[in-house]
Amino acid sequence: MVVFTAEHHNTAVRDVVFSLDESTFAFITFQTMYVCDSETGHRISDPFELSNYGEVYNACFSPDGKRILLGFRSYAVVWDIEMGEEQFQIKGYDFAFIHHDGRIVSACEVDGDWDGSQDESAFRILVQIWNGGNGTLISDRLLEVTDVASTRFSPDGHFLAIGRRSEDVIELWDLEDGKDPRRFSYPPGKLSFLRFSPTSDALMAAFREKPCDIYLWRLDTEEMVSFSHDFSYTLHVVLTNYLFIRRDLTVEIWDVSTTGSKMIWEKPQATSYVRSICPSCDGHRLSWIL
Repeated sequence: MVVFTAEHHNTAVRDVVFSLDESTFAFITFQTMYVCDSETGHRISDPFELSNYGEVYNACFSPDGKRILLGFRSYAVVWDIEMGEEQFQIKGYDFAFIHHDGRIVSACEVDGDWDGSQDESAFRILVQIWNGGNGTLISDRLLEVTDVASTRFSPDGHFLAIGRRSEDVIELWDLEDGKDPRRFSYPPGKLSFLRFSPTSDALMAAFREKPCDIYLWRLDTEEMVSFSHDFSYTLHVVLTNYLFIRRDLTVEIWDVSTTGSKMIWEKPQATSYVRSICPSCDGHRLSWIL
């Protein structure tokens, strides 16, 4: 059932993100951000102009829902929703609010070569902690990791998942202690991307090379399930056991369990191309970008 249709804009929507309590959501076009009520779809703030910043790569709300962080190629901007203005900028390429205290965690590429090496496997990052209220740097070297191919913070800012360049392994770092990561191995293949569930209790790794393999780890039990499926489009993992897969004109929901995987729902959208999807944290709502 369609709850509402939000049409406050006249350009293509790039991304949608829900607040932690799901009372509001923000959607982002190439030049503007809008914040709306999740029950009605009505706009609750003036549009935020983004034309001077560049392309948005990720976005997230603060735990109290009063600010929103927009990540760009090498920095992030934190906006005050009520004031409708930029509060501060921080450096990095990947970001998340730490839910229990409102700080911000970021990953930053380290300039220069590691020990003078030109080897790609020497690529390294620093993980830093920022004050979420004023943008001051709290810790400039919470964690330093080399041999990094890809990274992903969990939505609650508790974990950092790292795909290694030289090994077929994913490391899961607990940012509370910054040591002794858990390691998840997978068969040889080029890792396409990492993604957490909205509740940060499951981690998905996907590989677009044929066959298109998907691996899903439950972080509490470390159980792993996998299956092969053509997913040349967007995937989201929600409620630990479910995958949302976007296609050109439809969205699929798959039940992924230790006993097998099956598609349990398919919603056709025969007349409009589905550009992107965004499930709510509890998985009960799904926003479509057409």
